[in-house]
Amino acid sequence: MAIAGRTVVFVEVKTRERGDPEEGLANVLSDEQQRRITRAAYAFRKRHGLLAVPARFDLIRIEWPSGEPPRLRHDLGALDATGLDDGILG
Repeated sequence: MAIAGRTVVFVEVKTRERGDPEEGLANVLSDEQQRRITRAAYAFRKRHGLLAVPARFDLIRIEWPSGEPPRLRHDLGALDATGLDDGILG
């Protein structure tokens, strides 16, 4: 978890040998993994009195192409945080 201005940012970090520049978090994680992450984020925000604070999910990808130096990619808002407070626990 991180803070960017007044936004709570939840960060997922993935490493791969190769990466598709167009691949976002929604394509990296299964639907069930996304549900678990959003539930955990909701529980964290509720526990810490942050439900009124905007939230965002970022993806940091570390790519290790064979024979090349690693590359770091930071995708802001890679997973849609809308619905985080309504229906996600239902």
